[in-house]
Amino acid sequence: MLNYTKQINNKSGFTLIETIVALAIFSSTIVGLIVVSSQGIADARFAKNKLTASYLAQEGVEIVRNIRDTNTLNAGDWSTLISDLGDCSVGCDIDTNNHSRIQLCPTKGCELFYNASGFFVQSGLDTERSIFKRTISIRNLVVNTGDPERIQVSSTVYWRQGGAEKSLTMSSMLFNWQ
Repeated sequence: MLNYTKQINNKSGFTLIETIVALAIFSSTIVGLIVVSSQGIADARFAKNKLTASYLAQEGVEIVRNIRDTNTLNAGDWSTLISDLGDCSVGCDIDTNNHSRIQLCPTKGCELFYNASGFFVQSGLDTERSIFKRTISIRNLVVNTGDPERIQVSSTVYWRQGGAEKSLTMSSMLFNWQ
């Protein structure tokens, strides 16, 4: 009778070592899932920021193109564009709402803000700071006799993510199409 009781006690439940091993396996699985999902979230955030930066860089080029087209249609003069944007050879940003508002930028760009409508602007009332900065550079290319007048527009957007400085640049050649 004594042996029978001893056998029942030996077979019932987990030992302490089995429980610790099971908890270690379960914990390492959970930690692995957390690491993978956090990396996925960081990658998605980077993709979102890079897409936003590409739109902002393209917008910088399009602002200059719009100024060129407006000046050419209204005044019919390419030189007005060159004189208006002359300061941008060292880097500037142009307000999307007011093209005559040109702001000189430091090396790493002018800050962009969100306005109340969620659009990016240089500054103003009811704005919130964004992580993005933009610099638009204009280079008047040397013209030889008979060559078309042209400028190179480069728009660079900077942002900080994960402790590293990121940037994206778009460039375009604009011609005096008149």
